[in-house]
Amino acid sequence: MTGRRVMVLGLAGFVIFGCAHTSVLEKGEMRYAEGRVADAEETLKPLTKMQDQNYPLYLLSLGTVELSLGDYPKAGEYLDAAIKNLSVELSGAATGMALIKSESNRPYRGFPHEKVLAHTYLGLAFFEQNKLEDAHIEFVKAREADHGAQAGQEADFTTAEFLDGIYSLRTGKFNDAEVSFRKVTELHKDWPLGWYALCRASDSNHDTRDADEAWGKYEAATSADARLARDGSTPCAIFLVDAGAGPTRKPNAIAGDIGTWAVTPTHENVVHLGTEGGAKLDAATVDDLYFQASTAGGLAGELSRKVASAAAKSIANQIPILGLFVGKAEVDVRTWKISPGTMHLAALPIATSPSTVEVTCSDQAGNAVPMSRQVLYYIGGRPFDRAPLIYSRILPNADERATVHTPKS
Repeated sequence: MTGRRVMVLGLAGFVIFGCAHTSVLEKGEMRYAEGRVADAEETLKPLTKMQDQNYPLYLLSLGTVELSLGDYPKAGEYLDAAIKNLSVELSGAATGMALIKSESNRPYRGFPHEKVLAHTYLGLAFFEQNKLEDAHIEFVKAREADHGAQAGQEADFTTAEFLDGIYSLRTGKFNDAEVSFRKVTELHKDWPLGWYALCRASDSNHDTRDADEAWGKYEAATSADARLARDGSTPCAIFLVDAGAGPTRKPNAIAGDIGTWAVTPTHENVVHLGTEGGAKLDAATVDDLYFQASTAGGLAGELSRKVASAAAKSIANQIPILGLFVGKAEVDVRTWKISPGTMHLAALPIATSPSTVEVTCSDQAGNAVPMSRQVLYYIGGRPFDRAPLIYSRILPNADERATVHTPKS
């Protein structure tokens, strides 16, 4: 009897401390959403020592924070650890125990779109440290993790595909670059930058016919003041801008123990880039994380997990000692809450000398969103094939946290 009492108390203590850790995570997420990125980092860091069922979420959140702060080595460290924890293989016994627990008390294994984004972000962190081969490996893994439930959506995460094309272009693998950028143009037929990148790869690969076709589509869709030279000589910077908050997960209105995805409301719909007295353009939305979440797995995947879990719980309830661990039939609403809602890409013509770039946003009606204005200092452009890749995350009151980008050699 004493042994059983100790077991129950131990479980209660785990739940209490688990809730405390979750509260700290929520506090860090709130500070990040308010634009207090350094405060979010300070709040979340102690959680890396708390290896409970939410441990991968702590790591994903810290990885996001470090990306926003521009600390790419730290971002890479946290994201790499998160990915390893998301993909850890459980033993048969551990898997069985996980099935009979409440979903929210199981070890967090993430959702397909979160794994795709984690690999993409880790590749970006490597790319920014000039670890190009490591970056390429992560971009490939991002594609492999991209499993849309509907035909034609199995590999539609444009950001990873585009960045891998940039890797191939930069390392002289022009045929691979053509393959990546051709895929990009299939996904976004009206996106000028996709056609320009394909033109550069095709020209470099001496594929004149495809280069001519790609250039024609780019030229027709781009105004003269924002157009890059066909030979790639125009100094520019490539911007990857994240906006909004990732999709939220909630119980289904009809079947409350099944989870469904919802779009997180956001003020920003259009992201604009510009330099003082220079080119101004819109950073196209290339990935929508709500779309990724809602098409990967879908209702069929939810139901199959429920069926397996219900069967395991039914058996467990017939065994007294296992019955102690059986959780309620509640849906798991844990998600990577500070992931972005949308990802935007653009190549902005910019002088080779240090320049200032302004990032602004507008809502669906075209009204400016002043709180999302961001200023990026000391950015110098280079020819497209070697252009700097600038990462920026749109958060409230960004104009109070001016970002300095030191030119790399």
